Amino acid sequence: MKITFLEPQLKINGGRRVIFIYADILTKWGHEVVVATINTHLLKRWIANAIDYRPSWMRQYKFKLIRVPSFNSEHIPSADIVVADEWKIIDSLSQLPKQAGVKIHFVQHDERLYHGDREKIDKAYRYPVKKIVIAEWLREMFKQDYGIEVDLVLNSVDKKQFSKQPRTKNPNDIRILMLHHTYPWKGTKEGIEVVQRFKDGYPNVKLILFGARKPNVGETPCDEYYYNLPQEKLSWLYSNSDIFLCPSWDEGFTLPSIEAMACGCALVTYGTGSARHYAYDGVTAMVAERLNKEDLFLKTEMLAKDKALRDKIAQGGYEFMQKMPTWEDRATELLNIFKKELNKNNA
Repeated sequence: MKITFLEPQLKINGGRRVIFIYADILTKWGHEVVVATINTHLLKRWIANAIDYRPSWMRQYKFKLIRVPSFNSEHIPSADIVVADEWKIIDSLSQLPKQAGVKIHFVQHDERLYHGDREKIDKAYRYPVKKIVIAEWLREMFKQDYGIEVDLVLNSVDKKQFSKQPRTKNPNDIRILMLHHTYPWKGTKEGIEVVQRFKDGYPNVKLILFGARKPNVGETPCDEYYYNLPQEKLSWLYSNSDIFLCPSWDEGFTLPSIEAMACGCALVTYGTGSARHYAYDGVTAMVAERLNKEDLFLKTEMLAKDKALRDKIAQGGYEFMQKMPTWEDRATELLNIFKKELNKNNA
């Protein structure tokens, strides 16, 4: 099968990682997969295509990557399936001719919440094309708001990449790890405030941040900061943390939380729509009421001061992750949807 994925840029984020994981697996299975991304600079585009340049975070992926000046039809190869996941490029998807492939909208968040003009996103969601979502709350959203039935393919975690590693940091420290992000809805500010509230009472508590956006000096008070950590080092970071704090207000289906769980880190999270798939309060995670910062504080402090509870939650989350279907299982589900849509189109 020939499959094209449209990605407007290559800057690392969770949704892009999901697309690239599927593109890589499908390539390894023998499908002709192309990821097309936009580069409007003629010379840079030509050089990047000639040497197959890739950012360091995605060099492990083996799919074919091409730079194109736009997603207009003359730049997109003929395929059986063409997939877009960001609302901003659904107009481009809609204008592609039939030979570009059966059109798929792969939805990874309710982008109306934080990702742009609500009316424009609403229009993109109403475009009559097959939709696939990554979490049950998104399927419910399309049913309730648009009367549309969509297919569901949940995210997974690479248990070979994300597994328990030996502890190299001080075992007497209680290391609380959090993803740093500049978007307010990611909750970085609230998460820092939560930890700072009780940190002085527990001198062995350390706040550890990591992220792909370099912070300004003094912007993020923490004990350690890991900027743009290589993907192969993430497992070490999770394994050297005791608690993973996810203060994000809403997530499509967050990867860092489940990656941390797979490495034996105890999760504290808001009860977001995606959390229902892996965060069971008191069993696999400590789950605070969504946007209740006081509850998030209490759940985090409980884990920080109670080692037995912390170990119980960490083990519960780890065991749950070991039973989670693999990315290959999810890719099979995705491929079956592609085949079904292709057959319908050819009928």
